[in-house]
Amino acid sequence: MPPTLLEESLTEAVDTARQAGFTEWDGSGETALGFIASHICRRFGVPAEVIARRLRIEECWPPK
Repeated sequence: MPPTLLEESLTEAVDTARQAGFTEWDGSGETALGFIASHICRRFGVPAEVIARRLRIEECWPPK
């Protein structure tokens, strides 16, 4: 998955997470990351754990 598509997906997932009540990315720990990774993984057809790891590697987590 190209980094630009991952970032676009993250932006969409963050909006969805905010609507679900997530507001503090660091304070909610792995729960927010899991929610967002689960949302993104459907788009790419990979496990949520892969997305979570990739978000950390690309330094996209926590979102700005």
